[in-house]
Amino acid sequence: MAELQQFLSARIGPQLAEQPAVPELVFDGAIAVRAANRDLFDTLEAAGPYGAGHPEPRFALPGVSLLKVDVVGQDHVSFLVAGEDGGRLRGIAFRAAGSDLGQALLQHGGRRFHLAGHLRADDWQGRRGVQLHLEGAASAGGA
Repeated sequence: MAELQQFLSARIGPQLAEQPAVPELVFDGAIAVRAANRDLFDTLEAAGPYGAGHPEPRFALPGVSLLKVDVVGQDHVSFLVAGEDGGRLRGIAFRAAGSDLGQALLQHGGRRFHLAGHLRADDWQGRRGVQLHLEGAASAGGA
């Protein structure tokens, strides 16, 4: 194994060093906040089960406004967003309070964001809803 690592480092190491690593996040689609509802979630669940070779869908929610952001539990960031379509959606970024992602949300300063993540059931006290499990965010600028 060590010989293979040395070989690869010698052959492709210089090429990789020339190009910075750019994180990539692949989406299955972009949706409006109002479209992130229980009907969509139930339809997606029927297409499961998800796992290796069949990942669950990841969505982008473009240009949302953060209405409320709080640290909850053990280092999680809970938030409520509003879309341009008037829809609202709850979300959570697990173990993110100390990360760049969590700090960007907590210190949003009125900026809009593009969010990415998976929809999950959010059933509580007889209410059947969905929430976004956040994987990434990028500033969309503006307030």
